[in-house]
This record gives sequence, structure tokens and C-alpha cells, in this order.
Amino acid sequence: MEIGIAKSQKRFFIKEDLKKHCLVNDGWVTIQGDVIDVTNVIKSNRSKKGVENIIKYLGNDMSHLFKGANKDPYIRNPILSEELANNDKNYILHFPVHYINDKNTLDVTPWFKDRSLIIGKMSKKEIKIQITNILTYQEEFLVVPVEETLDEICNRYLDCNFHARSYTWKDINENVLNMNLTLIENNLISDLEALEYMEIPDEFK
Repeated sequence: MEIGIAKSQKRFFIKEDLKKHCLVNDGWVTIQGDVIDVTNVIKSNRSKKGVENIIKYLGNDMSHLFKGANKDPYIRNPILSEELANNDKNYILHFPVHYINDKNTLDVTPWFKDRSLIIGKMSKKEIKIQITNILTYQEEFLVVPVEETLDEICNRYLDCNFHARSYTWKDINENVLNMNLTLIENNLISDLEALEYMEIPDEFK
């Protein structure tokens, strides 16, 4: 039985992941480390002036437009006219998300404060690893979040080798690795600047 989360259910993302979602029908942004899927926000408000100020940041970081843990936007006035909003390149329309709360009353929450739109976190540190298949001597280099487990890294590696889950993952000293732990927890790196490659014997039959 395979373990781990599906490739579409990553907990942590790297810049390359974010940049793949830069379209109006598949758009992500990041604000203060949170990765936010704004696809439906754009779809629901496509005809409104000012939505272009979100679209231009798709696949990128918008943190500089917000302040504090509450993600309050840096704007002159939270209730600007649509004309002013459209002419302000940094104005982020509130585009409310409506839903019924636990008290059975209607809540109106700005999209950038709606936690249901958050799909994960940006990695605090991206690292480049080398994976070597010691049977075929095939080598691949991957950039991965330092927070990911080896099982999650394996999900990324499936794009390079679809047999990846049939291998026993070992380090350079032939120690079997724990797929539920991170690179650091498996003692593969002592710090984030010095990373030794992992060897993967091919045991696929």
C-alpha cells in the first residue's frame, strides 16, 4: 500500500510551484507565506474594475501590499470608488466572500482574509537535492521545500520516474530512510547549506 498525500495536496510550495498557477482559470498568489487559490475570486468578479490588480500578481507574491498579521491592505481608503480603484495599481479590491457562520448569520469576509482559500504555505527554505538510482545511475536534481517529508519529495520525483514508489530509499551510507520524516530528520543534512545526495537502489521487479 502506498503512503503519503497526493501530488495535488502539497502542504508546502516552492516558487516554481507558484509560478505554474498564473492563469485566470488557475491562479494562485501568496500573501505573508500563505498560498491562496484566487481562481474563483477572479471568476466571480471578472467584470469588476480593479480585478486586474489581482490578476497581474498571479503566480507571485503580494505580501508587500499588506501589513500585519491581519493582512490589512496598504490603501488610502478601504472604500474607494471603482474608478479610483482601477487607476490605483496597488489597490486590492475586497471582493467579499459570503458564507453562513456557526451562528446562522451571514458573514462577509474579504478574499484575502478567507482562510478557506488557503491551500498551503510557501517554504521558508528551498533546497536542491540530487537523487541517484544506483542500478541505472540515472541522476535527477530537484528543488524541494525543506519542510517536506521524503514521501512528499517522492511525489515530486514521480514526474521523473514513475517507479519511484517501488524503490527503497537509502542514504549514501546505505541506511534505509524514513519516508515519513524530512531530510533534516533523516540526518541527510546538518544545515540548510550543505546537502549530500541520496542514493536510491532500484528494487522494482
